[in-house]
Parts: sequence; structure tokens; C-alpha cells
Amino acid sequence: MANLKKNFMYQSMYQILTMILPLVTSPVLSAALGAEGVGIYTYVTTIESYFVLVANLGIYKYGTREIAKVQSNREAVSRFFREIWILHALLSIAVGFLYIFYIVMAGEYLLFFSISFLGYIASAANLGWLFAGMEDFRKITIRDAAVKVAAFFLIIILVKDETDLAAYFWLMSICSLLAVSFYWVLYREYIDKVKVDVRGICRHFRGMLVLFIPLLLESLFNSMDKVMLGVFCSKAEVGYYGNAEKALICKRLIYSLSIVLLPKMSYLISMKNREEYDRLMKQSVGLIILLSSVFGLGTAAVAKEFSEVFWGADFAACADLIIIMSAAIPGTMAANTIREQYLIASGNERKYLFAAGTGTLVNLVLNLLLIPRYGAVGAAIATLASEYTVCIVQIIVVRKDIPIVSYLRGNGIYLLFGIVMFAVVRWSAGRMSGGVAALLAEIALGGCVFVMMCVIYWLAAGQYYYLRLMRKYGKKVLQRFSRKSGGQ
Repeated sequence: MANLKKNFMYQSMYQILTMILPLVTSPVLSAALGAEGVGIYTYVTTIESYFVLVANLGIYKYGTREIAKVQSNREAVSRFFREIWILHALLSIAVGFLYIFYIVMAGEYLLFFSISFLGYIASAANLGWLFAGMEDFRKITIRDAAVKVAAFFLIIILVKDETDLAAYFWLMSICSLLAVSFYWVLYREYIDKVKVDVRGICRHFRGMLVLFIPLLLESLFNSMDKVMLGVFCSKAEVGYYGNAEKALICKRLIYSLSIVLLPKMSYLISMKNREEYDRLMKQSVGLIILLSSVFGLGTAAVAKEFSEVFWGADFAACADLIIIMSAAIPGTMAANTIREQYLIASGNERKYLFAAGTGTLVNLVLNLLLIPRYGAVGAAIATLASEYTVCIVQIIVVRKDIPIVSYLRGNGIYLLFGIVMFAVVRWSAGRMSGGVAALLAEIALGGCVFVMMCVIYWLAAGQYYYLRLMRKYGKKVLQRFSRKSGGQ
């Protein structure tokens, strides 16, 4: 089995990179393209994502899970890969014609939709699910990181004002194509030439379709707010909302744990190793709640200063959106853990579908009620309510299958620590003058307060796991720093 710690390290490094780059580029894009240009890009790519979703038909989750189950059998991996890929290619071609038809008929933003079709092709050619199923996250990390860094520098160089919006579309689409090309160079490391037949190809359709339905609902859940904002409000409102979502960079880091554990949990379930599964699940739930509490409520605590520093006065409206959406992160991540590490890993799509359907319905109703009146703030409130609805529903539907209460026991206190941290940071913010220095001071203060409360709790409760980790990795950092200092 692949090294879980190394995979988590690779994914964490990649997610940190994906957090930093949008954070740095968003002020550049906001200044160059304006709220209207950012809103148009968000609107077009959201529409494109619907066609990508239908063409993919749940392939990433399904492919990752099925490859993980047979990862020790090269012949089975080769056969499953070719069967799934051929089916996916046929679906992508069919949906591609529908996308072209939509581009021609829509009329609005014809040029931008045409350029984004390259991004659709890149998504259709993505083989990331093969490497994820084989738990080879190193290749995924290196490939994506290299392309994202290149895209970052090209954005800085090429995107200067509103007239460069088309250049931005071209840049992002071409980089997406370049990224997936690396997979096609490397995939033969795991795949041999094997014969497949129509029956073998078709046997995957039902499994992909069953998993696609909740994924479709989940995608609608995540994107309908931006589409409805584009319909009922100005594109500037879409831009505010899109920038606020970029500020929730901590979600990517926390999500990396679930990405790494999906193939691992799928393998353990297929091997019926319940003891190891329960151990990993309990640890991951505790870590997810801890991270989502400090990062989620920490982001909310510095939202006002963050918006001012990164986007300026024109995007001041983003602060309230960030606060509302950050409050949803603990519920979002808890639901994601249950979904990725149990419902999908075990093939329990019915319960996944029920939870996703409930959340999407709540989100739709609240968006219809709130967006026309409150704009982006209404969309943020709808997201907050919907995320916790999904979390609660998932806890209810899995309570008889896995000991979810025991996983959660003892971890709720981290939410309390997060609330205290939020209050301390906001109290201190009223006594600072603002700007970059104030933002950095608030981040440092919040981190110190949260860590101090955690250490006191771990010592009092006799929970030494995190303390041992801090000691272990703290020593490594000090040793490396000492070697570098000694070499100078």
C-alpha cells in the first residue's frame, strides 16, 4: 500500500499552492478585469462546468474507487482503466456536440464560450482518477503544481486591463490542456495493452450513472448560486461572490485529507479490514474538525481586513460574504469526510443521493427566496443553511452503519475554541489601524490563541497524539534550520 503520510504531504503541498496562487492573482485580476470581467469569467466557466459534469459522469470518484479496489492486480487495473476510459470518451464526444450547440444558440459571450471549449476537452482527457486510484499522488501534485505556477506568471505578464479578458480565457484553457498531457505520457507505468469488449465497457455505465446523480446534485448545489446571481443580479454580484469563495482557501487544504483517504478507505472496505478502517476514520474526523474550526472561524475573523488588503475598497462587500461562508466550513468538511470516506468508498450511493438531494433542494428554495432581495449575501446565507443540512442528514443516515457518534466524541470542543479565537481577534481588530500589518498581527494572534487552548485541552484530557506530532515535526524543522545555519 502507498505511504499515506507521504500522499497527504503531497496533496497538502499542492493544496497550499492552490490556496496561495489564487490569493495572489485575485487582486491582479480584480484590478485588471474589474468586478464585471471577473463576474463574466465566473459565469462562463460555471456554465461550462455543467457540461463537464455530464460528460464525466462521476468518473473521478468511480474510477478512483474501482482502481483502488484492484490496485494490486496489474491486469485488472489495465482492463478496468481501458473499459472506463472508452466509455468516458464516448460520453464526452456526445456531450461535446451538445456543448457546441449551446454555444451557437446562446449568442451571449460567444467568444468566451468558444475558448472555454478547450477547457472542456482538457477535462474529458483527464486521467487523474487512475493515479489517484493507484495512490500515486506525487505525480498528480508535480503535474498540477508546475502548470499552476506557469499560469500564475503568465497572468501577471499578460492580463493588464479589461481588454485582456479573452487572453485570460485562452491562458486558462491552454494551461488545462497542457496539464492533462502529462498524464498521457505517464499512464503506461500502470497500464498494459489488454483486450476489452463491449460488455466489459458497458458494465461500468450503471455504476458511473448511480454515482453521477448525487455528484450532479452536489455540483448544482455548489454552482447554482453563481448562476442565479447572474440571472437575478448584476455580474458584479457574481464577482463579489466568486472572490469571497477564493478567500476560503483553507477548504482545499482540509479537503486534501479526504482525497488521499478515498482510495485507502475503498481498499480497506474491499478487504473487510474494519478495525483499521475505524482507526483511520476516527483520526481523520478529529483532524478535520480541528482544522475546519481553526481555519474556518479564523478566516471569518480576518475577513474585513483581508478584503481591504487584497481587493481594495471596490470589493469591500466581500467581507460579509466571507464571514457567512466561513461559518459553513466545519459543517462542509464534516459532511465531506462522511461522504468521501464512507458513502462513496463503500458504494453506498443511495444514502449519498438522499443527502445530496436534500441539500440541493434546500439550497434552491433559499436561493430563490433570498437572492432576488439580498443578492450575494442571500446566496451566502443559503449556502450556510444548506451545508449544515447536508451534514446533519448524512450523520442521521449513517448512524447505524458506522459509529459516527464515537468518531465525533471529544472533538466538538474545537468548535468552541474557534469561537473564542474569533471573538479575541475581532476584539483586537477594533484597536488596530488596519492594513497589511494589522492583518498579519490578527492571523498570528488567532493562531496562538487556538493552539494554546488546544495544548491545554490535550494535556488535561490525556490526548497526546497531536502533541507527539508537534514534537516530532518541530524537531525536524529545528534540525533542518540548524543544518542550514551551520552551513552558512
